[in-house]
Amino acid sequence: MHLHFTLGPVQGFVAEARRTRDLWAGSFLLSWICANAMKAVLDGGGKIIFPIVHDAERVPTDQLLKAVCGQGGAPRIGTIPNRFRAEVPDGFDPAAVEQAARGAWENVADAVWRKYVEGAASLGRNTRAIWDRQVHGFWELNWAMGKADQPYLLDLRKNWRCFQPTEEGGEPCSVASGLQEVSGYVRACGEGEQQDAFWKRLRSLGGISEMELRPTERLSAIMLIKRLFLGIANASMGFEPQTKSWPSTAHVATLPFKRRVIAENPAAARDYVRIVKDAHIREPFKERQNAIPSLPVGWLDNDTQDYAALDGDLLFRETFEPGNRRYPAGAEDTTTRETLAAGLNTLLEATAATGAKPSPFFAVLFMDGDSMGKLLSAPNSAPEKVSTALARFADQVEGIVKKHDGFTIYAGGDDVLALLPVTDAIDAAIHLKDAYCAAFAAEGVAGATISGGIVFAHYGTPWIDVMHSAHDILEGKAKEEAGRNSLGIVVNKGGATNGEWVAGWDRVDALRELARILAGTTADREISMSLLYRMRSVLAELAGRPRVSAGGVHEMPDMDLVPLLQAALEASHEHRGGSSPTADHRSLSAAMVNACTIERNGKRLLMTDGLVVARFIAAHASLADAGGSHVE
Repeated sequence: MHLHFTLGPVQGFVAEARRTRDLWAGSFLLSWICANAMKAVLDGGGKIIFPIVHDAERVPTDQLLKAVCGQGGAPRIGTIPNRFRAEVPDGFDPAAVEQAARGAWENVADAVWRKYVEGAASLGRNTRAIWDRQVHGFWELNWAMGKADQPYLLDLRKNWRCFQPTEEGGEPCSVASGLQEVSGYVRACGEGEQQDAFWKRLRSLGGISEMELRPTERLSAIMLIKRLFLGIANASMGFEPQTKSWPSTAHVATLPFKRRVIAENPAAARDYVRIVKDAHIREPFKERQNAIPSLPVGWLDNDTQDYAALDGDLLFRETFEPGNRRYPAGAEDTTTRETLAAGLNTLLEATAATGAKPSPFFAVLFMDGDSMGKLLSAPNSAPEKVSTALARFADQVEGIVKKHDGFTIYAGGDDVLALLPVTDAIDAAIHLKDAYCAAFAAEGVAGATISGGIVFAHYGTPWIDVMHSAHDILEGKAKEEAGRNSLGIVVNKGGATNGEWVAGWDRVDALRELARILAGTTADREISMSLLYRMRSVLAELAGRPRVSAGGVHEMPDMDLVPLLQAALEASHEHRGGSSPTADHRSLSAAMVNACTIERNGKRLLMTDGLVVARFIAAHASLADAGGSHVE
């Protein structure tokens, strides 16, 4: 008999995050719960068919499953997907799998309650009831058991839709707004003092740091478990994950600038580090465990190592501006902030000549294999072959992401979630796509493809907005609209979509070619954003769409767009005067049209946001010149 198991909600658990560590905690806990369900299968004499997590003797090979089975190791990231297929012996009780998953989760929840929440519960109102309701009612677990030729059973089971989410009242959690915060009080009803007293007690009894729980945060049971489970991991899980430190989005955003300065002007970096040290602010070098992934820091002197580990916020002028609440702890006084601001200005002036400046944007890369169900049921695709290919791919993910100065949050089955510098994200996506296809080709499985979504966002953008954008560009656009085997890119500025480009992998070179041309224009002939917006409007009008919207896809008009766009370029005020040859206009126009040309279902279409996305990539190209990947 075959057992099919799935656990959710995935998006609702992982995406509810305020910092990178929340994102990691959600994906790790989800993976860990599923590993406990797998252990129940192994303990009952079964074996996991998909994905491959153990050898022929049923000895775990996956690092997380090893740890769950008590065979040593301390994994760093989640590597088990939320869905698996197992072969089980006659008489196997599938309820034991559900019980193992729920029991593991509730054991961790109870440990967090006892260490951090129980001592403050007497100051709350119905705190225990809120806690139990959320802990016991959050997860939707589905399983189905049938013959080997019935892989569709789990989908039929999920279609029953008998899961009922908990009914929440009171004041919403500061992060997961669909859940009630656990004190039970409502500030809007005049209960702010009671609420504050509860959270003050909780912080003091548990020894919780501000990094784990900000003074203004009031959380649900689910978010408290995500934030605090590392403090009870050894006792309740039997091991402690390798890492307690995850990079801030500001650090990821500034990695290309850090690389550039270390390569070209290390003296300026050291000078700024000494100014930061003299300011005696709290944790200015908090990225020591993250630094620059592709750069061995051992050969650097101490001050340059400190620069690599510098808090990313300290490389942005706005950090020290009056009224900015992101200034570092210990820099509350005006004199300290002015001293740091002056030191930063000196650093930025020293690097300005090469065009290097810190970007406030970082990238999230989200990838997922296409049509896995069809692949598993294809005549030439035995589940064992597919699972072996996925295991080979998953083993390569962290190395590929690290090579591109990224940080892997999750890598399990056919899924990848990673943070990367803007300059490296597209190259990393292509490298991972190639590795995925090669892994399946090595097993003789034809037709395996993977889609990806990249979100370029400001480091201050709320994580939940970034993850919703990533999910939409991957699932809604690259897979559904573009027909899979595609890459989607979103530029998010000010919390809104500024540009969106989605096309097959074979069209990525056209986008990057336009980016290369735009990046290569000289300062006096720079193609401004306003000009590109005008050209985008021109293309939309030529396609019969006078109104332009982000991500718009238009039918390709039956005409040669290149000379028409060239005429519009030459007529623009920015290009009058004859200093730029007509040939340049022609080649630029051709590159613009090519970058905006996509194909879906055998039909050529026009996606005018290719201009906006290419301009964004081009704006960051100079930062990639020293080390790492770059627009090419």
